[in-house]
Amino acid sequence: MVLDPPPLRQPEAIRELIVRAVRARGALTEYAIAEHWRPIWWLRRSAASVPPYVDSLVADGTLERLAIEDGGAPVVVEEGVELDRPRPTTAFLLSAFDNLLWEPRFGQRVLGFEHVIEMYKPAPKRRYGYYVLPFFSRDRIVGRAHLKSERGDGSLVVKALHLEPGIRRSRVLDSAFDRLSTGSGAPRASSGSCDEDRHRRQAPNRLQLQAFCKHRASAVMSPCSA
Repeated sequence: MVLDPPPLRQPEAIRELIVRAVRARGALTEYAIAEHWRPIWWLRRSAASVPPYVDSLVADGTLERLAIEDGGAPVVVEEGVELDRPRPTTAFLLSAFDNLLWEPRFGQRVLGFEHVIEMYKPAPKRRYGYYVLPFFSRDRIVGRAHLKSERGDGSLVVKALHLEPGIRRSRVLDSAFDRLSTGSGAPRASSGSCDEDRHRRQAPNRLQLQAFCKHRASAVMSPCSA
């Protein structure tokens, strides 16, 4: 065991950080890789700093670039990643800050879901609520829940549930709320209104989703059917 290894030189460190970002999140554009390491000024300074490092990682067989059917920026994945994976059968609530949605434009492009964080907005300007959790079922985000923890009695209240077009409320959603309340130790007191989000959404591309979500299958709370 090396207790005091020599520090990596900057080019080696950047290569390692890029590989770690792709492994952690499944598939990323080069811009999203730069966003992933935003606090590191010499990588975040410009997305243009990333491609030369990706070029070298592709050349040595560590990573691979994949063209996307929509003609947009290619994604970077691990070399040899399996794209034709079985459709997931799981459902879970995401944190509003989950890394799946760190780069909103890419999330909308792949999932057809417009992620908004509104806790920083004045209440009259919010569309969905103060703290809203996206709900992931199978291979897409099907809605978002406005939750609140009541300090008085410690209960978890679902103030509103906004479903994506074509989605109906089911036992799968209720099971996810129950698992969340059990895990947090807060009884779920009540459910608020359930509305379909009538804004137009781009339909998710299933081919794109395979690589993008490959690490999600092992990170869910429990299996359930949609």
